[in-house]
Amino acid sequence: MAQFTNSALSIDERDLLILQHVARHRLTTHAVLHRLFFSELQPNAVAKITSRLCRDKLLQKFHLIHPQVYFTLTGKACRLLGRVSARSLPLGPQSLPSEFAALHYCVCGPRYHKRLSKHEIRKQFPWFPKPTSHEIYSMDSQDSTGFVMEWIRADLGGPSHHIVRKTHRRLQSLTDSASSAEALKHGAFRVVLLTSTPEKAHSIQEALAPHGWPDGTLLHLAVIPQLVPLTSRYNHGT
Repeated sequence: MAQFTNSALSIDERDLLILQHVARHRLTTHAVLHRLFFSELQPNAVAKITSRLCRDKLLQKFHLIHPQVYFTLTGKACRLLGRVSARSLPLGPQSLPSEFAALHYCVCGPRYHKRLSKHEIRKQFPWFPKPTSHEIYSMDSQDSTGFVMEWIRADLGGPSHHIVRKTHRRLQSLTDSASSAEALKHGAFRVVLLTSTPEKAHSIQEALAPHGWPDGTLLHLAVIPQLVPLTSRYNHGT
């Protein structure tokens, strides 16, 4: 297996793929790593690999849902990969469920959705206005119409009309740009709403109906059951 050396640090190709995966998605878990890289191994073997990467100060772990943990890059790994040091911080109470849901949507569904960096958005979708730092975007490259940019929004457990109203307002702002409005009209942009249960998905679907959406807007709802324990503290009804 190929070796990659940076100063005094030497890591193999598989380790580098893991670190690049975490850099792209901000976090990962044992279950996701097992699915992506180690399906032929037992889960305890994956834990041994993450333990080694933690000892080497390339990954660090934080509490997720007891006894589960999640992993982020360390400052050392951020420097190795040329990422900002903020990527080594633990995720906050709202960013954690959002990033966790996006991770599962992108890599654990029936097909892969590429999580996009700001640079990749500017290069692949120049019509899109400058993305904000807290929003999550991906790309579906297997759609019959070609590349589709996806805006991923996670339901944190609040009322359905709240996430729908904020989503609608953001989409309306996109139509201020002629190029963005044209891309929406031709199906180049999809809103992906992630929630924790089929019941909540139905409630969000009902909340979507009364709004007038920009021409061509694609809306997709997906259920991420793993979100349930992470969003229950914010659950204020449907």
